[in-house]
Formats: sequence, C-alpha cells, structure tokens
Amino acid sequence: MKKIIFCIILIFILTGCSNYFKKIDMERRFYSNIMGYQVEEVKRLLEEEGADPNYCRGEGGWADNNPLFNIGTYSTIRHNKIQKPFPDIEIFHLLVNTGAAEESGDPAMIEKINRLWEIQQARR
Repeated sequence: MKKIIFCIILIFILTGCSNYFKKIDMERRFYSNIMGYQVEEVKRLLEEEGADPNYCRGEGGWADNNPLFNIGTYSTIRHNKIQKPFPDIEIFHLLVNTGAAEESGDPAMIEKINRLWEIQQARR
C-alpha cells in the first residue's frame, strides 16, 4: 500500500514539474520571438499557447521579463533603424491588444510607437 501511495505522489510531482518546464520553455520562446520580431509566432504564442503579454523569460533574468519594456528598449525604432512594415510596432500592438499593461513600458517610446503605428496604418 505504501508503494502505491509513493508511486501516485511521484507521478503527481513529475507531472507538475513537466508542466512547469513546458511553461518556462514557452516563456523563453516568447522572449526570443519578441526580440527577433517574429510577428506571426508571437501572435501564435499569445493565442494558442496562452503566453502572458506582461511576462516573458529573457536572457537577462528579471531585467528582461517585461515584453513592452523589451520592445521599447531594444526596438529598431529607438536606434532609428526603421524597418518596414515595422515588426516591433506590430508586436507592441499585439501585446497591448491582448492585455499588456502600457504603463509597464517606457512612456516616451510608447508615444513614439503609437505615432509610427498611425503612420503605418495610414500607408496601408
């Protein structure tokens, strides 16, 4: 009887660990795709895998865990290397539309991104 109880407990522990590591993997892929400006993959992770628009697991630990801050800090817009069709702006709006808190990003960058989003929408 003790062996059966031990096996059941062990199964619950291993199942929980497996789900935990799957979540960590998804959060890391989310970060990589945000930083790589992979718009479609970011959209898929948000919609299908339930990625949190306010959290990703970056390379720098706690400093890289906010997607909006990452977009504002490492954006091509900040360095005036504007690409068309502005993949970082599309990712920014994907995050905001799925519930990311705008106040968690850099306010000046958010204003600049919103202006560029309007320009991009006018061109379409």
